[in-house]
Amino acid sequence: MQKGPLRAIARVIFWRFRRGSWQYDIMCGLILVFIFLTPKSVFDGSVFSEAEEREVEQDSEREAVEARSVDSETQTGSVEEAEARLNPAE
Repeated sequence: MQKGPLRAIARVIFWRFRRGSWQYDIMCGLILVFIFLTPKSVFDGSVFSEAEEREVEQDSEREAVEARSVDSETQTGSVEEAEARLNPAE
């Protein structure tokens, strides 16, 4: 078994390069390339598939409809109670 490739991988993982060495400069360059060339959507969390986006939209629409129906039921009940208070004879 060769120790060369394994040693190189270990040095990359454990960052055993001296500052100012060509290996250190290459690693820093790769990090900068990753930062500047990675699409913004990777960092802002909008990397959903279209199906996931539709699912999220449908869930939010369902919640809005349920909230509206609860509000309308509450308003209907309040109107009936107010009418009952105004017309106690009926």
